[in-house]
Parts: sequence; C-alpha cells; structure tokens
Amino acid sequence: MALIRLNNQSLTNVSALPAAITTGSVLQVVSQDLSTQFYNASSGWLDIGLSATITPSSTSNKIFIIATLQIMHSNGNNSSGGMGWRVANASNTVIIGGSGGSNPTDFAAYIPSGFWNISGVQSKQIMHSPSTTSAYTYKVQVNRGNAGDPPTINYNDNGTGSFNTTSTITLMEIAG
Repeated sequence: MALIRLNNQSLTNVSALPAAITTGSVLQVVSQDLSTQFYNASSGWLDIGLSATITPSSTSNKIFIIATLQIMHSNGNNSSGGMGWRVANASNTVIIGGSGGSNPTDFAAYIPSGFWNISGVQSKQIMHSPSTTSAYTYKVQVNRGNAGDPPTINYNDNGTGSFNTTSTITLMEIAG
C-alpha cells in the first residue's frame, strides 16, 4: 500500500462547507410517497402515514419541505363541515416556516350543507431550520374538525373508488 504525503499538510475535521459549495445549493433530497387510502372519521390531529426523515450535514443548513396531499371531503350526512392539515415533526410540534408563518393549520376544505363531495390536491412549501445534525422526521397530520362535521375525510381517494391517488412529502437540504 502506497503512502501519500500531503506536502507537509495535515487533514483536519471539516467544520464548514467547502468554498465550492455555495449557500443555497441543494445537498440532498429525500422523498416519500403514500398511495394507501386513509379515512378520517374522528376529530383531533392524526398521522396519515406520510412522513420522511432527513439528516442535515450542518446545523446552519435549512430543510425545504414540499408536501402534497390528495383530499376528498365526503358529506355523507348532508351537513356542513371542514377539515385541515399541517406538517409536524416526530414530537407533533407544528413546523413553522422561516418567516414565522406558512404552515400551522391550513384549512383544506369546507363543504356547505347540500353538497356531497369536494375533491382536490393541496400543496404547501415550508423552509425550516431544524438546527441539528441528527435525523429529523417531518410528517403530515390531518384534522377533521368538530365532532358534528361530515363523517368522512378521504385521502388518496379520487372519489370514484376505482383507484388510489398519491400524496407526497419531499425534503431538500439547502446549504446555509
């Protein structure tokens, strides 16, 4: 085995990004898809099984989150009601965007009395600073609303029952 001498230089721990990696560069991408149907017939915040974990390489880096959710609001009892969704971490703490807003509880759908179904795709983008180099999990949570709201919120269901759609969460580590 050959020994390589580095002009009397020694190797040291890397404590910052090399000069060739500029701030704002995408360092890694993690994505998770979910095509399993999820039906929410109870109140309170629930995980739907859509989550992804990323391990930042520096505490100064940010994570850009893109979450896209397929929703069908079914009004089986012909009364009005609504539902919402959010991005949270593994401890159920709501992820707030860098500007101090942009996620908490986005209102996803409201169905007025006399209508049967509302279907659509919603997406949110959040820039988060987890300030860690440990694995960090982001997940999508949903809330049907009040106990008297319509009985079912369907996710990854196109409303026909013939096939599932797909919801996605994508995490991008951005050099800080």
